[in-house]
Amino acid sequence: MTTTLLELRGLDLPQAGAGRRVGWTLESGGTGLVCGPPGTGKTACLDLVSGQRRAAPGQVFLAGQDIGRLGAPARARAGIARSLAGDAVLGGLSVLDHVCLALRRRLGRGPGLFARRSGDWELLDSAERLLQQVRLLALAEQPARSLGRAERRRMDLAMLMAQEPRLYVLDAPLAGLDGAGAAAMRDLLAGLSAAGATLLLALRDPRDLDLQGQTILQLAPPGETGDD
Repeated sequence: MTTTLLELRGLDLPQAGAGRRVGWTLESGGTGLVCGPPGTGKTACLDLVSGQRRAAPGQVFLAGQDIGRLGAPARARAGIARSLAGDAVLGGLSVLDHVCLALRRRLGRGPGLFARRSGDWELLDSAERLLQQVRLLALAEQPARSLGRAERRRMDLAMLMAQEPRLYVLDAPLAGLDGAGAAAMRDLLAGLSAAGATLLLALRDPRDLDLQGQTILQLAPPGETGDD
């Protein structure tokens, strides 16, 4: 038996084809693909889900709760983990430091970064396990800014995994990756899906992924009709 985790009701996306309003559901454990060419509102749709924008008009429900009035931090606490399309890193921090920071945020331990200095070996072990899952353990001590684009995407995914979210929201996770980088990311997303994670991804082409429980929200350019 499946349950609805995410529901969109009457979201106004002017880019989504003649200003039509979007209604859509995503089941727990499924994968939702928000697809369409550039300028059709894929990122805007993800922003409305994760709280970077407020739905007006329209409603966003998470596990039956209307979260439309919540900002991005509150939605993160409710279990929505958002990855952005960019590849930003924090100063000169190492790959391991980034994942430790994400773990500390989930555990409510404040912004302290250097687990080794505080003797937090359990947190360090957790961070290293996450890096092993995304195949970055060998680069744990490297400055994150030294990583290539594909490696940064995998680090970012490890930071999302550290949050143990109810819903992963990823904007263009395959954009700009070469063949090997895209294949590695597909494998990691497939692993999350197989483990029961719920994923919401923005992609240009739905053929870029083939995951279990996959549903598609197709957005169309203005003047055209998209099919949900």
